[in-house]
Amino acid sequence: MRKKLILGTGLSLLLVVPVFAQEATAPTPPISGTPITLSDIVQTVKDVLNYILIVSGLVVTGFIVWAGILIATARGNDTQRKKGMDTLKNAVIGAIIIFGVGVIANTLASFAQAPTQILQ
Repeated sequence: MRKKLILGTGLSLLLVVPVFAQEATAPTPPISGTPITLSDIVQTVKDVLNYILIVSGLVVTGFIVWAGILIATARGNDTQRKKGMDTLKNAVIGAIIIFGVGVIANTLASFAQAPTQILQ
């Protein structure tokens, strides 16, 4: 069985090698259009980061509301109240981490766009 597997793998590689050789000889045509600049890349990263921060903020808000519902409906059930308090604590810690990373990333992105303006 093992010999068949090795033989099959070797034969499949022999069939693929000519395809790689044909691909390597074809030159790529020049790309037309406007070149991508550093500010374009930084702006795209900032846009993606802002989208992630908005979605993360909505998720954190949902967890805070869920924790409030758990606490409000505990009715003396200490385990449910504790679960609600833990969820609230974790949601607040998550929000601090997420938005702290957002501040750091936006600062670095602004520095990448105009490094001399920030240092002055």
